[in-house]
Amino acid sequence: MSGTKFSALPGDFEEGAEVFEAVTLEEQQHLGADGENGTRSFSALSEETSTETEIPCAELESMGVCGLSPSWLQRFATPQWFLCALCLFTLAQSMTIQGFVPVVISSLEKRYGLSSTESGFLVSWFDVVVSVSVLVVAHFGHHANIPVWLGRAILALSLGCFLFAFPQFVGARYSPASSLTGAEVCPESADTEHCAASEKGMYGLLLVGQLFIGLASAPLYTLGVTYIDDNVAPTKNPLYIGVFYTFAAVGPAFGFVLGGVFLAYWVDPGVSTTLTADSSGWVGAWWAGFLLSSGLALLFSPLVFVFPSRLPNTQWIRTLRARAKSQSEKSWAQSHPRDRSWSAFFLDIKSLLYNKPFMFTQFGCAAETLVVAGVGTFLPKVVETQFLLSSSEASFLTGVSVIIGAAGGIFLGGWLSKHWSAKANARFIALTVFVSLCCTTATLIHCAPINLVGESSSYSIINTTTTGAMGVCNSHCNCSQITYRPVCADSLGQTFQSVCHAGCQSSLSSSLFSNCTCLPSLNATVSDGKCRGDCNLLPVFLVVLLVLMLFSFFNQVPATTITLRTVSEHERSLAMGFGSVVYRLFGAIPGPLIIGAVLDRSCLFWQTTCDGSRGSCWEYDADDVSKAIFVSLLVIKCCSFTLFSLAWYFIDPTAESSSTDSHLHNGNGNGAHQDDESESTVTETIELEAPRSTSLSSLQDSHGNASL
Repeated sequence: MSGTKFSALPGDFEEGAEVFEAVTLEEQQHLGADGENGTRSFSALSEETSTETEIPCAELESMGVCGLSPSWLQRFATPQWFLCALCLFTLAQSMTIQGFVPVVISSLEKRYGLSSTESGFLVSWFDVVVSVSVLVVAHFGHHANIPVWLGRAILALSLGCFLFAFPQFVGARYSPASSLTGAEVCPESADTEHCAASEKGMYGLLLVGQLFIGLASAPLYTLGVTYIDDNVAPTKNPLYIGVFYTFAAVGPAFGFVLGGVFLAYWVDPGVSTTLTADSSGWVGAWWAGFLLSSGLALLFSPLVFVFPSRLPNTQWIRTLRARAKSQSEKSWAQSHPRDRSWSAFFLDIKSLLYNKPFMFTQFGCAAETLVVAGVGTFLPKVVETQFLLSSSEASFLTGVSVIIGAAGGIFLGGWLSKHWSAKANARFIALTVFVSLCCTTATLIHCAPINLVGESSSYSIINTTTTGAMGVCNSHCNCSQITYRPVCADSLGQTFQSVCHAGCQSSLSSSLFSNCTCLPSLNATVSDGKCRGDCNLLPVFLVVLLVLMLFSFFNQVPATTITLRTVSEHERSLAMGFGSVVYRLFGAIPGPLIIGAVLDRSCLFWQTTCDGSRGSCWEYDADDVSKAIFVSLLVIKCCSFTLFSLAWYFIDPTAESSSTDSHLHNGNGNGAHQDDESESTVTETIELEAPRSTSLSSLQDSHGNASL
């Protein structure tokens, strides 16, 4: 095709719009100079390239379900209404998996006696399911009725959220064995009434719930984006996808805020308790958010089911894409005479593996994902521990900082890097990773750890020094070792495991106790709760955390740009899929497991269940938690900085421009010199290709708004 003339749509920074890059002079002449000839050419080309001619267009393009297609419903068969339905889907999904799940981690550990490693696997299980199922969805779903697949996915999300909350309704009521009254002060006999059967079996139901949520999430970001790309004009495609991902970023914010509100209410509705939200044994209504997501998903599912397999008056988009793809494949086949067999597939994989800039970028992104997935999962729990906050307070405050930082980083990263070359983007990422590396010192900021007698300090009253939960001063009491309701001796600044462990024999009220044999004076009192010193470091921590999140999310858009510009044209789709697998295998899946294990090693005081086995961690050593997370982040961030620096070093600007930047005007200069004539040519081609029932003025406006 000697007459090939390459052009790029103004503002075309999204992969979905690249189908209009190649426009040949012969094809433009074939379309004709007037609209009538263009329409005839479009009709002929549609008949030639359509693969669905045996199915009537009215059936393919009619909104409805089970053969019912009322006329009033057809007015909603537009890309705008489909985008609304898809955004509601992604709002419910992201609110659940990236909002509610991290918020309720500490509550689930208390409720079902889970370690941080077990809760970390619960989170990683979602990514395992998505990694496996997305391959099947991508293969079979693209050639099926996409709205039907998405509708089934929403129903799976609804079922998964319900199953995740189901343990609350089939298990026994929560009894933390810490609702102590005066009758339980220094008992003469051991208390066994609070020994309830272990509910660790509910962990399996939580995994099943995550299984269905993962199955529901796989089609959302693959088939959903594909349907938009197939039914939206290329000049509007970036706007639609941008709105879609904006809702995906807003969802976690709703999850953090609403999750914090739900955790302020007791886990069992209608049951009174003497505990408060600040008590160590408090477990909030962790299940409420998942029931909300389940109901919303069930409500939204019909909105997607009724859409047709293709929207009316959009065949010209697919036709023009098919023609551009045909030209691209023909050109590629001439320069790459390999067949599309498994051998060719493995040759392409080998090409990617030997592509140093590409591989360094993917593993650098995996390291960043390891940080975000690992620390992000346990961040509310860590803040709760380090600053002695309630679960609801920690969830709300961390949610605000993380969401503002993440959303701001993604937006600013895309805006700043949109005109840069791949090498400039790599340099930018290395710089932002270095800044975020410096901000990891935020994990060293924390309030003074509690002084828990018998664990972090010894009993040293009345000339005796003993370690362990029991001392000489409380040996006359039969204190339960499954009970944890800490009390504070203000005069000593020490925290005891319970009133019994402080040796108290009298109660002045439900929260104030006296006549304690483990205190210097029998007139001294202990009060309910941990000893909390003055600490004003929380605002400083939240500000540094926001900056850390901001610079950690700067790399998302630039890294995608590097991926697309450092591989051959025909390897782009494979490169994106390969990168997704790398992110999950080396980042999202091991991240929660690694950080969970780090937290378990920093546990100060483990729960002991009635059968003598170890349950969840009751108290963490704040100093150990800070040091362990800081070292972990420092090592991972150093690896990330090294990998992105190597990607920057190995990127060849000349090879970069010859592979992909020649097709994009926002590259390193090649495309930037596209003349106005080529841009107007593309506009004319789009107008001629569009059927007359399509609003051409809207296309022109969109094109004009995107122009540089």
